[in-house]
Amino acid sequence: MTETGTRSIRVLGGRELCVWVGGGDSERSVLVMHGMPGSGLLYRRWIEDAAARGIRLISYDRPGYGRSTECPGRSIADCAADVKAIADDLGVERMGVWGWSAGGPYALACAAMLSDLVVAAAVLGSMAPWDAPGLDFFGGMGQGNVDEIELYFSDPTAARKKNMQDRDEVLATTVDQQTQMLATLLSATDAEILTGEFAERLLRTEQNGLARGDQGWWDDGAAHMSPWGFDIGSIRVPVKVWHGRHDRFSPFQHGQWLANHIPGAEAALSDSDGHLTLVTKESATCTTGSSTTSSWTPARRVAGEVRGRGAEDHRGHQREDPRTPTGRRPLALGSCSRLTTSNVSSGSSANSIQTDPSGMSCCTAFSRKGGRSTSRRPAIAFHATEHLEERPRASGNLCRRLSCS
Repeated sequence: MTETGTRSIRVLGGRELCVWVGGGDSERSVLVMHGMPGSGLLYRRWIEDAAARGIRLISYDRPGYGRSTECPGRSIADCAADVKAIADDLGVERMGVWGWSAGGPYALACAAMLSDLVVAAAVLGSMAPWDAPGLDFFGGMGQGNVDEIELYFSDPTAARKKNMQDRDEVLATTVDQQTQMLATLLSATDAEILTGEFAERLLRTEQNGLARGDQGWWDDGAAHMSPWGFDIGSIRVPVKVWHGRHDRFSPFQHGQWLANHIPGAEAALSDSDGHLTLVTKESATCTTGSSTTSSWTPARRVAGEVRGRGAEDHRGHQREDPRTPTGRRPLALGSCSRLTTSNVSSGSSANSIQTDPSGMSCCTAFSRKGGRSTSRRPAIAFHATEHLEERPRASGNLCRRLSCS
């Protein structure tokens, strides 16, 4: 089954969210966080792979993208309230979450703030916090992204004007022009696979997300360059971190930093992958410490083992509620206000986070048809569903592409 239905749900504050729902077992749900710019439009091969395993994929247009109401000033952490509303609307009591690229931090927010709902998470080619201690944020990053981030901090007004111009450029771009548009960000590894159905899907999801304006893109970028609103050190569910050494969107050291600072995270750091190849290949050789493993086997877990531990985390420790530690506000449903540094738990120094053009309507059902790509079918992070079966139920565009969709 390759069809994805869409529905519009209302969240607190009167905003509307456009939610994309694939086929599969509602008891085996996995939420996908899209990149930037982007939308909830899911890659056909992901849907096929999920359906073959009886898994239901869910995604949504983040505020300001596609058919979702904008939410200026939102933080990364604010996504948790929207995800909870989506789960309630769909009757989902537990789910896995994975985010590719700029969707990675949002997946981590859900892992940290929705531990009663999210049983496991994965991030692929994710960026790390802007002010992450000890991180060389720009090292190895494509010059286009570096220039955009610097412009944002030096002249936000000019950055916003350029963001609107970039949105127009994306809408006018054809599939054949993508490589040129992303020239400074594409390693040779990524440029090789930016063709065919995958290239079409990548452009289509961006254009769908930007069809009604650039607000979502701008707010996404601003959220990534501001305090995230949660402490990754508070995460108590299994997390797996995938990253490729040839990634120029979110450089390799971002994945290394996340793997080293997320408690109990399992790292799958590939010497052969870039940014785009992470989601177009079924297998990759990954180096974790001194060991080398193949980590794309569908049955592999996101991280660790969870077998009936109830209130314990995946390391056997008693789980604390990560949403209301001393110094951090409780989860504010429907909030769109920026968190300030004083709202964020300081934590340890190591873990502290401070800082359609195609004729397709997002809220109508759609079907992707066409020839098969030469890429191997991706197995991605549907491994999280093993945790679904094992855990008991619990009551400003700052860069041209900080990461692709």
